[in-house]
Amino acid sequence: MKLLKKDDAAKTPNFKWNKYLFKNRRLALLTGSVVAVHLFFFFFNFKNEKHPPPPKKSIVVHTFVPRPSPKPKVTTRTETSSSSKKVQKSQLSKKIEKPKPNSTSKKNEILKELNDSLKKIEPTTSPEQKNLLTFPKNIQSLQIDQTEEPETSDYFTLLAQTLKEELELPEYGDVKLELTVHNNGRVLKIRVIHAASLKNQKYLELNLPKVILPPFSEDFKNEREHTFTLTFCNET
Repeated sequence: MKLLKKDDAAKTPNFKWNKYLFKNRRLALLTGSVVAVHLFFFFFNFKNEKHPPPPKKSIVVHTFVPRPSPKPKVTTRTETSSSSKKVQKSQLSKKIEKPKPNSTSKKNEILKELNDSLKKIEPTTSPEQKNLLTFPKNIQSLQIDQTEEPETSDYFTLLAQTLKEELELPEYGDVKLELTVHNNGRVLKIRVIHAASLKNQKYLELNLPKVILPPFSEDFKNEREHTFTLTFCNET
């Protein structure tokens, strides 16, 4: 055999073909891998394709309308029996209501007997006991008594009129007190001297300071305050 040099070997056709195949082997591998990947994804997606769901079956609803129940027949016998019962009841009630005059006459007799017995008892009670038994009413006016000089009567009439209009004693019983008044008509002090009724005393002690009295007239123009002695009593 003859040994070829490098330059001579490169010129041979086999060498050129092998060189061409060697260069394009990498391209063939790359293209083959790309094609294989595409084929893999294609078949994988084809297998995993979701089938469309089956169509829903339509539901048929059958409505059932019940037949109306026949109305019960009303016989006229019941009406006649009920009407007859009503008539019997009304007749019985009329029969029972008749003996009313007897009950009223008995009541009248009892009232007469009570009146007669009260008339017999009345003379035994004294007038003082009668006053104790009667309940006092609300007082519409007041009587005010004072022991002062006659020249000061003008202011006392104004004072008495104001107190009568503003106060009402709750029960019977006189109350005597000393009332100290400022020259502008404001009540400064109350001192109870005598009280026949504790209820009247408390009422005056509570309500007298709230009353606005008339200011001093010329009778007391030189005084800053004045003390009046007053007796409150109910008018009979």
